[in-house]
Amino acid sequence: MTARRETSDRKASSTHGRVGKDTAAASARALQAAIGGPASSTPAEGNRVVKAAPIAFDPSVRADIAFQRIAWNCLAQLVANYPLVIAEQDTEALHQSRVALRRLRAAIAVHKTMLREDRRTARLNRALSAVAARLGKARDLDVLIARVRQAVRKHQGYNGLLATVEQQRGQAYAAARDMLEKRSFQQLLRRIADWVENGDWRRVRGIGAAADGLPPKVPRVASDFLRKRRKQIGRAPGNVGDLSESERHQLRIQTKKLRYANEFFAALWLQPVRAARQKALANALERLQDSLGELNDLASCAGLAPTTGNGRNGALAQAPAAALEQIMQVSQKSEKTLLKAANKARADVLAVRRFWKKKASLHAINKP
Repeated sequence: MTARRETSDRKASSTHGRVGKDTAAASARALQAAIGGPASSTPAEGNRVVKAAPIAFDPSVRADIAFQRIAWNCLAQLVANYPLVIAEQDTEALHQSRVALRRLRAAIAVHKTMLREDRRTARLNRALSAVAARLGKARDLDVLIARVRQAVRKHQGYNGLLATVEQQRGQAYAAARDMLEKRSFQQLLRRIADWVENGDWRRVRGIGAAADGLPPKVPRVASDFLRKRRKQIGRAPGNVGDLSESERHQLRIQTKKLRYANEFFAALWLQPVRAARQKALANALERLQDSLGELNDLASCAGLAPTTGNGRNGALAQAPAAALEQIMQVSQKSEKTLLKAANKARADVLAVRRFWKKKASLHAINKP
């Protein structure tokens, strides 16, 4: 490659948001772009729960720019929702905050080849996982309370259990609120913003790079990830019910990552046949994730039922514990239905014809 072409490529890339020399100013701009100003634990007036917004791409975008767009999208979803967890203990806001964290971690997995040489990548990914785990305790109790409330409507004898679990939920949300209000969490947001905008990964060349030494274009990254992850879903035994607990957990993780990646890159496949296949895959993955998630919820709720009075999220009196075991025994009747739905959805995921292409030409991707 000539020096002239290298200069041209750098200038072209800078028009898509490549950072300048002033790191501090770039970091401040990054945080401003991501969250609309300094991080705050107070929700904006009239602000409600925010779901993930679509991401616009065209096939000429390179992977570094694509990752930045996805990461800002995930951060915007997180920052819009977590203040509602603090202020109102909002169940859906907690759920969407966890979705935002999972989406960002999925984006890191999609672009792993490009990001892995940056030493901050692994540390930040672990920090995101730790935040998600803390929020997960409250989410487990939200699911459990929904089941207990359903039982209370049929039998008033479960009121004592409901009061106990609601107390546990309050404690879990208080712990989540304390974590989200801490300076360390605010600093984590800023570190992530700086890493997305100005991380060392942006200066590394040759790792998964195109022939010109720059990061590959987004269709190549998307196609490789979609192909590999779907193949992994197909490697597990045919019947979900035959999987061990750890194997089912891995299938659920692979399903989430594939689903989020499919959503990230939906705008790449605009030709009607390709778009229809992308939507069919999205539908099947959603059903598979929902079925596996409900199976996991059953297991999580059962794990909250102690036999001696010590539960995963605190102590339950023996009488409420016995009531919880009764509720879970009733819930197990739906396990067969969920397994059947999971097997059907998984078969549908594997049956969708390939719609992704590595070529970066808009015509090549979207031709009939």
